[in-house]
Amino acid sequence: MLISKKTKIITTIIGLLAIATTAFILFLDSAFDGKAWQRVPPEKLGFDSDTFSAMLADIEVNDHKIHGIVVMREDQIAFEQYLPPYQEDTLHSFMSVSKSVTSILVGIAISEGKLSLDTTVCQQPTDESGA
Repeated sequence: MLISKKTKIITTIIGLLAIATTAFILFLDSAFDGKAWQRVPPEKLGFDSDTFSAMLADIEVNDHKIHGIVVMREDQIAFEQYLPPYQEDTLHSFMSVSKSVTSILVGIAISEGKLSLDTTVCQQPTDESGA
């Protein structure tokens, strides 16, 4: 049976998306390690609270179109602020930026040995049980 070029391309794209999704899950699993990120005072991580206050004032005065800001260091949140009407749980459409983030996460997974360019989609576990 002959497989068309279009079918091969679609199959390849689906496979790459599955690998990217797996890499993202592996990354999140290692990043979160089952715990929520801790919020700490900015000064504890070497930041100045006044700088964040000035930044928020500038955003308000100049009507910058910013939805939210999260500043992290050493897996801890030093500053987190969402600007109306947005909140922490507001969903956003990422459109094309998702491809860039996915490629970064795949690169991280490859560099950490969690994923290989020679690994097929069928070889990737779907959960911790490997099912």
